[in-house]
Amino acid sequence: FGEESQGAQELCLLAEDSELGKKRRMKIYLHVEILEPDFTLPLTLDVVDQRTVAEVKKHFVQTYNTRFSKSIDADEFVLTTAKKKQLTSSDSVISVCRSNTDLFLTPKKKGADSSTGAAPKASHRPAKQDVAEAPAAK
Repeated sequence: FGEESQGAQELCLLAEDSELGKKRRMKIYLHVEILEPDFTLPLTLDVVDQRTVAEVKKHFVQTYNTRFSKSIDADEFVLTTAKKKQLTSSDSVISVCRSNTDLFLTPKKKGADSSTGAAPKASHRPAKQDVAEAPAAK
């Protein structure tokens, strides 16, 4: 008990030291733009914070639900980067984010993990066999 209390006091002291605190903390921004209303939650993390992506997502959804009297289920969503890269739920947020990173709450793709025979993406170019060859000039 005494060691935990001392550790908590040390973290509080670090947070009070503004110059040291700036080096030891980072801020990320969690966004939801697919639901009404849109919402952004700035979240300040200490560099020793070991919360996982899943834990941060759950906190974000709980905050959203409380603030807007909603009942969305965190398990139906993932966190993605601005480039649409899905973050692994078990990774620590500190290990996958930099300061001022924007993360987005995105619906899980249904069956994305289990589909093995997915159709190729549609292309705007016609397949070679669909293009009629022009007659050769004589």
